[in-house]
Amino acid sequence: RSAQAAAVRAPMPGLIVRVEVAEGDTRLLEFQIDRVIDTTGLASVDPHMHTQRSDGNMPIWERLRSMVAEGVDVAVSSDHNTVTNFEPELIANGLDEFLSVIHGNEITISGLIHYNTFPVDYRADERQYGAIPIDGVDDLPASLFERSRSKDPGTIIQVNHPRAGTLGYFNIFELDRESAASANRHFDISFDTLEALNGPEYADSNVQSVEDGLRLLNRGFYFPLVGSSDSHGIDRSEPGYHRTYVYYAGEKGKDLDTSSFIRAIKEGHSFASNSPVVDLLVNGTCRPGDTCS
Repeated sequence: RSAQAAAVRAPMPGLIVRVEVAEGDTRLLEFQIDRVIDTTGLASVDPHMHTQRSDGNMPIWERLRSMVAEGVDVAVSSDHNTVTNFEPELIANGLDEFLSVIHGNEITISGLIHYNTFPVDYRADERQYGAIPIDGVDDLPASLFERSRSKDPGTIIQVNHPRAGTLGYFNIFELDRESAASANRHFDISFDTLEALNGPEYADSNVQSVEDGLRLLNRGFYFPLVGSSDSHGIDRSEPGYHRTYVYYAGEKGKDLDTSSFIRAIKEGHSFASNSPVVDLLVNGTCRPGDTCS
């Protein structure tokens, strides 16, 4: 026989609900998790994650369900050197009410650079579905950025994990760690955002990346700092840690105003976090991304 229990809710925070299932029984349990903090006027995004379409260990449908379970509002597809289309699985699984998706990809060239570009068009008739080709290309960051923008005008160029060992752009092109005053002659600074927080922990590479962003700001170069999970799985690789909170008051889910959302990211109307929500207000009017006098 089977028994079903729906909409199981703990009547008070921290209460444990015990469900006993007898041998031979089947129980379907649906839990509603309430938000602890009111995030009205904010939309959270994880702009860097992977699926089985590159080196992740999850199919698309499971990746999307993991994003919804973690309370992320917007997911950017960012598999390596290919544009993954989340939309069919999003709609088929009835998740478009809870999650917005944006097409993107992570341009990956070993020993050179890892960067995301989004939004981009999903091109079903092209090899790698719209990602710029890199096979056999001996290229440099400046021309890669230019090719990405030429193919998808208005796209965000997000430099990923810039201090992650031999994968980090700032390490490879020798950006000075102490002052950001010098770099390799092929270092190009025409990107848009900097993934300063990669993964859930505030590791040494993340600390250095945040300091890099501040030192570049001191030199007149403003790059909004973003956070992402770079998730390749679920267990101990949960999506949304870190995530980026964007000051955005529009509709979410399938009605996301993508243009307004992307513009807010580019302008730095956002902050990155691995759980705390911080509302910064200067002079009663200025929030992150604003200029105050």
